[in-house]
Amino acid sequence: MESQIIRPGHLTAHQTARVLGVDLGTVRQLVRRGHLTRAGGTPRQPWYSADEAAVLAANRRLTAGQSSVTSVYACAQTPALQTT
Repeated sequence: MESQIIRPGHLTAHQTARVLGVDLGTVRQLVRRGHLTRAGGTPRQPWYSADEAAVLAANRRLTAGQSSVTSVYACAQTPALQTT
């Protein structure tokens, strides 16, 4: 399998799920419903914009009545991550 280098400012599906506090199936549903868009990668290993994930996470927390918003930039600002 080819390894892929994730561009800065982007998250893998697993990282996006962790940021949103959901599982991978929910990330796929969010994409299908138009709440989240893919920003690159491959069909099997999509990337998502860290900014878009942060906005979606904040909106989901506000809707749920939570006041604190956690930052996703720790994942997105690390040097290029390599997946296998």
